[in-house]
Amino acid sequence: MFSTLFSFNYQFNRNVDSDTFWHVKTGEYIYNSRSVPTHDIFSWYGTENGLEWINHEWLYDLIIFAVHRGFGLYGTAVFTSVLAGAVFYALYGLILIRCRNPLLSLVLSLAGISGLIPFMTARPQSVSFLLLIAAAVLMERKKHLWVIPVIVTGVNLHGGFYPMYILLTAYYLWREKPLIIPMAVLSVLINPYGAETLAYPFRVQLYPEFNKYIIEWMPTTFIGNGNEVHLAVYLLLLLSVFNKRIRAEDAVFSVILAVMTITAERHMAFLYLLVIPVLSPYIAMNGIFHPRADRLKDGPASIIFTGLAVLMLAVVAFTTDFRREVSLDRYPREAVRYIKNNNLDRICNMYNDGGFLIYNEIKPFIDGRADIFAPVYNNVDLFGEYCRFLSVQEDFKILLDKYNIDYLLVNKKEKAYLAMVRSGLFNTVYQDDLYVIWQYNKTD
Repeated sequence: MFSTLFSFNYQFNRNVDSDTFWHVKTGEYIYNSRSVPTHDIFSWYGTENGLEWINHEWLYDLIIFAVHRGFGLYGTAVFTSVLAGAVFYALYGLILIRCRNPLLSLVLSLAGISGLIPFMTARPQSVSFLLLIAAAVLMERKKHLWVIPVIVTGVNLHGGFYPMYILLTAYYLWREKPLIIPMAVLSVLINPYGAETLAYPFRVQLYPEFNKYIIEWMPTTFIGNGNEVHLAVYLLLLLSVFNKRIRAEDAVFSVILAVMTITAERHMAFLYLLVIPVLSPYIAMNGIFHPRADRLKDGPASIIFTGLAVLMLAVVAFTTDFRREVSLDRYPREAVRYIKNNNLDRICNMYNDGGFLIYNEIKPFIDGRADIFAPVYNNVDLFGEYCRFLSVQEDFKILLDKYNIDYLLVNKKEKAYLAMVRSGLFNTVYQDDLYVIWQYNKTD
């Protein structure tokens, strides 16, 4: 099972996530300077204007930099794939503790990790998933105080994730050890930014533009893009909430998380991480899946799963390409070479290309650290203006003139590309099959 999950996730992560690049470079900065950044160090607009940066993922950045330093981008893909296998085993262990049925635990953990694979990229949430399950296992085992160091570690790896640790702690301990809940909240303050991290996730939620333009922040759509599987799991779990024997806290906790999964695509992960384990005792199935069974039944079940294991290993052996390279085909590799050779600056880039520019020592206009460019901590709305610019809601000249932009690096698949071509505002200085670099003709 582990080798199969490793294989699938490795293939997925060979297409490097755009945020991985700036996480690596931030870790490099922290390692070299022996300090965490408090202001923007990458964007040319951010560095010119001293934009404040609460890097609540600093510890993950340091870890992924260490992996990259030793093994390159290939290493980050392997590291994340190992994490995927670890999350599967941890999820299986948590479900087994709750439902005491090995076969049902295996089936549910496989369903869980299958839903989590799209979220298992070389970004901080991959470690946060593992820590969240670890916290749940510790509280299931009545090792309540051990959850505090887990939360402190998690806050420094991925500070914006901390409300989930608090919610999970409240779910487990509100009856038995309620005093640990405020201890968990106070432990969030143990980070380089102190109380700023405590406020961070709530301040970000108050900015509506993220929900309009960032896909993972948009409300969950259950139809299309393969999300029908999510819908089936969602409905199955919701039906379990109406079980007459369900504990009130299990029902309330599951409903809270179910509502969260509707509000944003990225929250769908909690359906698989937490709702499945919480409701596993109530998912009553016939025969070998009966939730009160304490061991696998002999006979057909063993034969079936042995056969599946052999089949999975065969799939891994014959389909996985473990070459020591990753795919960067969707990034502007040749355009970057042109930019560096010709010393171009003040470039307006595509949002998802910002990290790749940072990785190649080129200052972007904007990148995946969206909160820096929004009125979350800084008195700017660059993110909103930029998104309206790309969605052709405003005259292109408004943003270009306001921010004194000289060049644009544009993906030809961008929806605004043809409108930009027709505008007559740009002179082409470089182009290839995927990208074009334009010089903004400010005289028009």
